[in-house]
Order: sequence, then structure tokens, then C-alpha cells
Amino acid sequence: MFRSACARWWRLVWPEAVACAALTAVALHLIAPFLTDRFIGASDAVWYYCLLDDHLHQTRAGIFPVYVGQSHANWNGHPVGLLAGYLLTGAALDLATGGRCSTVEVQHLTLAWSIWAGALSAYACLRALPARRWLAGALACLYVSCPGVLCLPGGLDMYPSFMVLPYVPVVLYGLARGARRGDGTAAGCLGGGTALVWMCHAAIALWLSVGGALFVAALAARRGRFWHTVRFAALAGAAFAVLSAWYFATVFSMELHRSHGMTEEPEPPPGLYRATGPKFADDLTRNVRASVPGAYLPLGDRFEPMSYFQLGYGLLGLLGFAAGVALRERVPALRAFVGAALGLLLLLHPLAGLTWHFWANLPRTFGVTGPWPMQRFYVLLAGLGAFAGALAVERVLSRGRAALAFTVAAPHAAPRRHVLAARAALAAVVLVVGTGYSLHQAQKVRALGFRARDPDPVPAVSRPENQSLRAHNWLTVHDPRTTPDRVTVGDPLLYNRVLDADGVAVLAANREAAGRGTPVPFVPAVALPFRADAGTSVRPLLTARFESEKRYLLTLRVTSQNVSEGAALVVRGATLRREYRPLDNTGRPQTVRVTLWTSAPGADDVQVSLASAPADPTVPATLSIDGIELTRYKATDLPVRVDAPHPYAATVRTDRPARLETHLEFVKGYEATVNGARVEPVPSPDGMLTVPLAEGDNEVRLVYRGTPAARAAFVVSGLGWLAALGAAVRVLGRRLAAGGREATASA
Repeated sequence: MFRSACARWWRLVWPEAVACAALTAVALHLIAPFLTDRFIGASDAVWYYCLLDDHLHQTRAGIFPVYVGQSHANWNGHPVGLLAGYLLTGAALDLATGGRCSTVEVQHLTLAWSIWAGALSAYACLRALPARRWLAGALACLYVSCPGVLCLPGGLDMYPSFMVLPYVPVVLYGLARGARRGDGTAAGCLGGGTALVWMCHAAIALWLSVGGALFVAALAARRGRFWHTVRFAALAGAAFAVLSAWYFATVFSMELHRSHGMTEEPEPPPGLYRATGPKFADDLTRNVRASVPGAYLPLGDRFEPMSYFQLGYGLLGLLGFAAGVALRERVPALRAFVGAALGLLLLLHPLAGLTWHFWANLPRTFGVTGPWPMQRFYVLLAGLGAFAGALAVERVLSRGRAALAFTVAAPHAAPRRHVLAARAALAAVVLVVGTGYSLHQAQKVRALGFRARDPDPVPAVSRPENQSLRAHNWLTVHDPRTTPDRVTVGDPLLYNRVLDADGVAVLAANREAAGRGTPVPFVPAVALPFRADAGTSVRPLLTARFESEKRYLLTLRVTSQNVSEGAALVVRGATLRREYRPLDNTGRPQTVRVTLWTSAPGADDVQVSLASAPADPTVPATLSIDGIELTRYKATDLPVRVDAPHPYAATVRTDRPARLETHLEFVKGYEATVNGARVEPVPSPDGMLTVPLAEGDNEVRLVYRGTPAARAAFVVSGLGWLAALGAAVRVLGRRLAAGGREATASA
């Protein structure tokens, strides 16, 4: 009897196992470019790398849940809130691999996980829809191999956006099942999937949530479905509230509007996105062409975003097929998915007079406007296309079977049967050809994965001295405290200073103290005053020898005009490799201060160069340097001696009551002690965290605990996810048991 049960179970499971193995092979083919120990992409990829590096430092040290940055990679406390899915996935993969992988390898594993899990998730949800095995497999393959989907990490560095790939099908399945049954399983999939998408990417989740709410409202408006739909919506809302409680409690406790004045650029005023329609169209088209050059565009350049970048070719064809079926069939989910996909295509395609007006007046909520954020919604388009295609094809095939049975009694109905058969054949041809060609086109996206950001090995780029403040932390190119200075200081030590008791006047500052350090001789490469006009150029400025573990402050007096954003101060040595873009185009003199050091053993001969190019090619760029200073300072000689940046520990001596302004931006949830006594941290006028100091020596300790509400919400969400996992296992067990009984009955 046991052998008979095992045989029945194997007959039930092995076809699904074969399908999953085939999808795994496709995923491995797509994953291959990301299985490397080198950076993929450009500055955004490195920024995400640094946030993940900070997160792994903390989880390996036993600090969990992680809320703010507390390591050299993210020392000023950038909050985890909006990237929780990406960072938590990385931490889970790091735990699964025993911490043996480097941070960049873990980063690439998050992409590999998303492709593989996205394929299996789409297949499982489409099979449960239900869809035939071959149809679900082909659509799942198309879902993860869409060029527009693969471009998110491969061409655009949108790593967190890519993390939603496994969870969008769960939300769509919850909506489709809710349209038919509206039971607890549908509500759990809808609420849990939406919570996961929110934790991965808020902008995508916002649009998905709005669309889901409109879909549920439409269901409630149907005759006889109001109270049934209200119950379904309440269950889904409760699941979402419990499972996402930690995320939202953390985000709201951090006040992510970042109201302090230390942001890189002035915070845009609330209100409307003022980009004009033509600018949106030009930016979108330029980004598409730059992302995957040489793509085949069957509909021509005019329809470039629609025809290539958003969907795979098979899904694009099936979406058109599904639109035709939806016009005749009364299937709420099919009509909703087709309408949503076509609506997004319309919004993403810059049609004159309509889309332009829409984009010029769309609110800026969660930063979802503009051409770059909108390109993140191609995952939604791919998911909608897959589900709409599955619903349409299944509807046609089921009607075809019914017509065939009817033809036996009514031969005159044969033409109708032939029409349905032709439709099914058309869908099959589109699916087969489109899947094959999309996989072929995916090769061009895979080729982008072999772009290395820098020829240097990862260990050199990941050194603390090589972290770029501008690219990897919210703090600060423009510092309002020392206007008109431009500051690119990659050393948190220099951001600490002592203010008066009111927190206004500066009594002592680490950066000024470092500037009064020991002058260091260097070899100037140009005669001062140096002036560069017109054209793109790279000019060496100086060469100096840096001793290991010694800290240096480079000060330049610069005037620039019509210099492009790509103008950079380039620092290169055997181990020290940094780039700064601190220049503005005001034509006014500015002071640039840059902190440099090397943690490599021995000395490092460092060359500092200036790379410049005109912003407007028709007008010469003007850039002049009137003075260069290089000083060496000791951390122990600074007014604020930072003993440890994570968790923060510092020693300060003052001859009067004062306030310590740290390099940490103020968010609620810090616990502070001065000489062992609890004190209340408050923000400075610039939004940085400050604590009161007494006269004499002060030992300051800061630990981020999170707000009580965030800690309580973490417990609630943790218990909720455990309950959701148990429910999923129970439902799967019931389905396997039911399948086994059906197999026994048929035998």
C-alpha cells in the first residue's frame, strides 16, 4: 500500500518537477552574467552595493532588525525602509551561504534569486489559475526573459526594482482568484504579495495597490457581489496590515522626507511634476536606446518603448490576442488585466496631447513620476501580459472543447469550431515564436551583464577609503553650514563639531582642525593659477605619497562655469581610487575639501587629476584653480575624538556647556548616554543628531534601537509571516492530497 501511495504521488508530482527543472535551466541561462565577483553596472549599482554591505556588517554582528546605517559603507544612517526587500533578501542569502560570499557576490545572488524565484512563482500562480502546464511554463519563461525586465539590473542598475519579480504574480493570482471566489486563499495571496512588493519597491507597489483597489471596487459594483467582495477586501487588508506593519512603522518613524538641509540637492517643493511632455518622451527614448543597443523594433522607432523595452515579443502578441478575447468574454479578471496593461502601455508611450499632459500634472508621490522611475513598471506589464494571455488562451481552448462536443449533435456548428481552433492555433504560434525570439533578444541584455564598472578588483573598490560620499550616502555635496564651500568628505570624523548650548554657534569643528594640521609636501603638476578652457580634458594636478593609516585633507580653491556634471576630481594610487564631482557652474569661487587616506600596508603614491568637459559643447568650459593645500592630521588631535562610528562612541572635552553635533542625521529611535547618564538627542538646525555636553570630559555613546512602535510592529509582522508560511504549507498539503485522490480515482 505504501508503494502504491508513493507511485500515485510520483505520477502527480513528476510532471511539475520536470517543468520546474526546465524553468530552472532557463533561469540559469539568464543568471549566468550575474554569477561574477566583479561589479555590474555603474554608480547606482555601487550605491546599492554599499547599502547591502552596511546591512551585512550589521547582521553578521548580530544587529537585527537593521534600521539605519552603522558602518563605513553607510555611516550617516541612511534608513533601510525603502529597500527592505533587497537588503533582507541579501541577508537571507548571506545566512544561507554561511557568510562565505563577498558583498558583491551576495548582491549578484539577489538577482539570481529573483530570476529563479520569479520563474517558479509565475509558473505556480499560472498553474493555480488554472492554466495548462505547457502554457504556464511558456508564460513563466517569457515573464523572466522579457528584455524590459532583464534591463532593470543589466542595463539600468535598478536592483531593488528587480526584487519584485517573484511577488507580482502572487498579487495578480490573488486578484484573479478573488474575482471568482474571493476566499481566504485569494485574500492571503493579495495581502501578502502586496506587502512583499511594498517592502521591495514602494513606487511599483503604489501603482500596483491603486490598480488592485480599483479592481476590487469594480468587483464590489457587480450585482450580488458587494458584501462578498467587502469580506474579501477586509481579509486581504488585514493580511496586508499585519505582514507590512514593520515596514510602514519603520518608514514613518524615520520621516523619510529628510527635512534637514544636508541633502545633495534642495528638496523639490511638493506638488506637481513639471517635466514637459516632449522632455519626458525624449528622456524615455534616449534611456531605452542607451540600455540595449541594437534591439529589433518591429513597430519602428516611433513605438520603440512599446515594442521592445516594455514587453517580450510573445507577451506583446498575446496581450493583443487577449484584448480581442476580452471584448467578447465576460471574465472580470481578463478584462481588468488587459485594460491595466494597455493603460500602462499608453502612459509609457508618449502620445502627443494625452500622455504628455498626464505626465506634466502627475503628483510626485513616492517619486513615481519621470522616465526613469516609470521604467520600473515593466515588471507589472510583463506580469499583466502573462496572466491576461493565460486567461485568454484558456478561455478559447475551453470554448473550443465545448464547441467540439456540440458539433457531434449539430454539424452545422462546425464553422464556429474552426474559428475557435484558428484562434487557439494563432495564440500557440504567437507564444512559441515570441518565446523563442524573446530568449534570443535576451542575449543582448545578458551581454550588458559583462560590463564591469571598474577594471579594479572588488576588494580595492570596497575599501572604506574608496567609498564615495556623494554616491553612497544622503549627506552632502552642498553643506549649508560653510556656504559657499563645496565639501566631499568621505570621512565621518570630520563631520563632527561642537556647538554652543543653543546649538547654533560653532565652538570647534573637526574639519577646520584638520585643515590646520601638518602641511604635506607634494609635487604640483601644473603652475598656479591653473586655467582650463574648452574641450574635454584630463589634467594632473599633483602627486604625493600617502602613508598607511594616515589621514590627509586636500583643499582646492576652484572657479568653474559651463562644466558638465561629469567633471570630476580623480584620485588614483595603488590602492586608493576615488572620484569626486564637487564642482558647480556658478562662476563664483568655491573651496573644495576632500579627505583622503589609505588602509593598505606601506605607502601609496597618489596622483590627483581633474577631468572636465563642457556642459554646452557650443560654449567653452571655464575652470580655474587658484590654490592647493595638503595637510595631514591625527584623529586624536581633533576636538571630537570618534572612537567608534558603529555604534557611535566619542570623547569630547569642552570648557563650557555645549552640544555635540554628530555625523548622523537625526531620526527617532536613538538612545544616547553622556558619561553613563541617559540624555535626549535632538536635531540641530541642519538636521543632524546632537546631544548635550557638560563642562569637562564627555564620553558619548549612541545606539539606534528604533522606536517602540517599530519594535512592536516587527514582532507582529514576524508572527504574521510565520502564520502565513504555516497556512501556505497547509494549503499545499491539501492540494497534493486532493491530486492524489483524483489520480487514484482515475486509475
